[in-house]
Order: sequence, then C-alpha cells, then structure tokens
Amino acid sequence: MPPPTDGEPSSSLQAIALWAEKVHGARDIRELWVPLDTDLRTTIAQSFLLGMNQPPDDDRAAALAARDSADPWFADMLQVCARHWRRFYAFLAAGVPTASRSQPVGADMELTVVPTLAHSGAPDRGPSATSQAFITRLSPDRGWLIAALSHKLPVPGWPPTEWTVPHLRKRRP
Repeated sequence: MPPPTDGEPSSSLQAIALWAEKVHGARDIRELWVPLDTDLRTTIAQSFLLGMNQPPDDDRAAALAARDSADPWFADMLQVCARHWRRFYAFLAAGVPTASRSQPVGADMELTVVPTLAHSGAPDRGPSATSQAFITRLSPDRGWLIAALSHKLPVPGWPPTEWTVPHLRKRRP
C-alpha cells in the first residue's frame, strides 16, 4: 500500500513543491515515488533494470514501477533515485522559488520552469541563472502528478526514451 498523502496538489507548481519537500525530508522514502506519473515511474524502473544488466522484462518493470511496489529490488532502486534527486535538486531544499512559471503544453499538462543559480564555471563570472524544467499532468483521481523531470516526456520501452512535446522543440531559423 502506498504511504498516505496530505491531499492532492491543486496546481502543477504545488505538485513540484510537495515532491521537492519529500525529496529533502520524507520519513518514508516511498513518498518520493507516489507523486510520479506511471510512465515516469516505468521508465525509471526500466533504466534501473538495464543498469543492473537485466534483460528487458515488462512484468518486472511494472512490478518495480507500481506505486505500492513489493518487488525485492524496489528499496534499492528508490535509494539510488533518492540519492540522485537529493543531490541534483539540492537547490529545491529551501522550497520552490517564487519566480517559477507554468504554462500549458497539452491537454491536462503543464511545463513548469524553476529558476536556480548555478556556478558558470568561469571564475570571473560567478553564478549564472539557469533553470530546471518539469512537466506535470492532471490526473482526475490523483490531482497533479510529475510526468517528467525535464522538458521531455518519458516513453517506456527497451530502452526507455524521451519525446519532446512538439511546440517545445527548438526552432531553427
């Protein structure tokens, strides 16, 4: 059974903020998994299995991807994800910046761009403004879910891939 939630998020920005809060402070690590959309969880599970040198196995990937997974490798997979997310999303430990903006990108989907400061690598320039994109999807029964941890939607398969929403593609002159 999935861990209890504190209610469904009412906006994409709130979904990201609640997830970031769980990444940096959840008592039960399973709380990080529940707000993710099915395709995102599935592609993470597939990537984990491939990283473990396992052959493609749809049933095993589905078992790992379940919101209430009982797969014996689930805890290990989630620990790997949690460590990565805590490092990669360290800038969200204090909360989602108020300058974050969301825009519709499809039916019941939004792209949210969260600004952050990152070191530019040039000693004379100091930090530079960068951003992290998330795509959220509105579920009729679960509220806003995180569908992508970038501006591309995950596509389950062997290997898992990504798909760019057409109007988010960079236009070339």
